[in-house]
Amino acid sequence: MRLYLIAAEMGYGHLRAAFPFKDLAYPKLISYGNDEFASKTIKTQWKTLQDAYEFISRNKNAPIIGKIFYKMLDNLLHIPNLYTKFNLSLPTFQVEILEFYIKNGFYDELKELVKKEPLPVLSTFYAPAIALNLFSIPNNFCFVTDSDINRVWAAKDAANSSIIYFVASNRAALRLKKYGVPEKNIFFTGYPFNRNIFNNETVRISLAKRLKILDPKGNFAKNFLELANKILGFDFREIQRNDALSISFAVGGAGAQKELAKKIIKSFRKEIQDGLVKINLIAGTRLEVKEYFENLIRQENLGNNHIKVIYCDNKLDYFEIFDKTILETDILWTKPSELSFYSALGLPLILSSSIGSQERANKKWLRDEMGIAFPQYKPSLASEWIKDFLDSGRLAEVAFLGYLKQNVDGYDRILEIIKNKSSL
Repeated sequence: MRLYLIAAEMGYGHLRAAFPFKDLAYPKLISYGNDEFASKTIKTQWKTLQDAYEFISRNKNAPIIGKIFYKMLDNLLHIPNLYTKFNLSLPTFQVEILEFYIKNGFYDELKELVKKEPLPVLSTFYAPAIALNLFSIPNNFCFVTDSDINRVWAAKDAANSSIIYFVASNRAALRLKKYGVPEKNIFFTGYPFNRNIFNNETVRISLAKRLKILDPKGNFAKNFLELANKILGFDFREIQRNDALSISFAVGGAGAQKELAKKIIKSFRKEIQDGLVKINLIAGTRLEVKEYFENLIRQENLGNNHIKVIYCDNKLDYFEIFDKTILETDILWTKPSELSFYSALGLPLILSSSIGSQERANKKWLRDEMGIAFPQYKPSLASEWIKDFLDSGRLAEVAFLGYLKQNVDGYDRILEIIKNKSSL
């Protein structure tokens, strides 16, 4: 199967969701505005938007100007209350802006590209899908990369749009319906994980190993052993595991919140030195974050096998390295970004501060609706409260419930629907 695969580089979220489909992409995975398929003018416009987004994300807490710009961005991306007397299907200012850009040629090169060969189009960013809908391009599919979304994800005339949406949360499905998208055009698939790494068996074994170390006192087993054994197919307590508890701290694509790492490694200093805890500091593709992490390790004299910096200068290669790291991770500490969906792998999340409406919505979904994530308590005392979560069995419980309440075969489900729905 071949398809046009279109993403966008605003942080990592849209590109990460497209990554598992890259081998099916024709002519390649398109990061529109950042590659050869867009004109020089479009690239300049896109880079301006991208740089502004990343600057505001990194400098959210900067005195005066940082807070002002962040407030402006947050208002632009605002997600209204789902339950309201107002008609949420009415077009918003953001919808009108997007249509203005489309009608003024922003996606004309993309239109010409996809008309060359009649293949289905899968977008992981709303704008290409909306543009192709305006151009009456058939077989137009879109994966929603957050648990809740702004009105701009749906077409201006959403009720008559032909876009087929894939979602990984019930809230996103409800939201699209409120925005006017017909129910027949919305499919719950779950998140599209890289199946070369996260196949059903590797995820199941990884979860069992994780439960083994996350339940040191047996408190999770007291309440969930029978169900866990039924789901896993064996008793996770029989797993042999002699390695350290693994905590991965990941910054976002804009490099925000890297300073948290200093407090985390100071708190776990003794455990790292004693080989009881392993810390992965995930810098992504940000060289300045990598160097910051490496300097921290040198300053703390913690240069051993139990603390490592994860970095790659290429985003697609980074996603591969990240996923392999996650398979061996016991706790993921991150913003409530698209990584919120990694809870489906049986991975307990510790949520740092959210940046923007989408991340606040993801945080609410994880904690209030799903009950599968922890708030970040005082980072400088992390070794204390994480130990309490371990002893109580709550980390194991959250890991198990994340796996139980979601699915890991979103990639397979999406491809199956594309095959069945494409009129080719």
